[in-house]
Amino acid sequence: MRAIIYIYIILVSISCSHKKHHHGHANHVMNQKVFEDLVKAFESPERESYQKPNLVIASMGDIRKKNVIDIGAGTGYFSFRMAKKGAYVTHADVDDRFIDFANEKSKKIGVSKNFKTLKIPYDDPQMGISQYDIALLVNTYHHIEDRTDYFKKVKDGLINGGQLVIVDFKKPKNPSEPNKFPREEMRISVSQIKEELATCGFTSFKVDNRMLPYQFVLYAR
Repeated sequence: MRAIIYIYIILVSISCSHKKHHHGHANHVMNQKVFEDLVKAFESPERESYQKPNLVIASMGDIRKKNVIDIGAGTGYFSFRMAKKGAYVTHADVDDRFIDFANEKSKKIGVSKNFKTLKIPYDDPQMGISQYDIALLVNTYHHIEDRTDYFKKVKDGLINGGQLVIVDFKKPKNPSEPNKFPREEMRISVSQIKEELATCGFTSFKVDNRMLPYQFVLYAR
C-alpha cells in the first residue's frame, strides 16, 4: 500500500529480526493516502511492465491446488493471478479496506471458491502449523519489524519443504529507477535477508536478480 511515494509497497508493518527496523513513518505516510489513490497505484498498468507478476508466479512452479498465502496482499495484485491459475489463495493483509476490496473483487471475477481473505495483525501472519505450500511477500519484507519472531511463524506455517518467496527492491538502488520507488535507506540487502531468515529456520536459498529490472526474487526453504 504505498501510493505515489512508495507505489506498490504493500502494507504490513509486521516484523522479524534481531534488530527492530522502525519504518513507522513510511506506514504513517501511506495511511494518509486516499484509498482510491492506493488502489490506482497498486493496479497501475505500468506495474506489470517491471514487476512481471505472471513471470514471478511461473517461477514458483506449478501452483495448481497448492495452498498459497499472499502476505501484505493489498489489492490482490498477485493473489488474484494465483487464484486464476488454480491455487488455493489466502489473501492476507492488515488493512480492512483491502480485505473488503478483495472480497468484493473475488466475487466479481469468479474466483471466490479458491480464494479467501485473512485479516492479520502487524506481528503475526496467522498461518498456523504446516498449512501452506507457499508464502509470498511482495514489496513487504522491508516493512516488517521483529522479523525473527515473524518469520519463525512463517516457517512454522509452511509444510515440510514449503517455499517462502520474497520480491523486494534491490539494494543498492538502480540509478535508472523511478523516484517513486522506496528510498535506499528503506531497503534491506539480500545478504541481510538471508542471514535473518537463517535464524528463523530457513536453510536453502536461491536468488534471482535478473528476472526483474529493479527487484530481486528470493526463494527460501
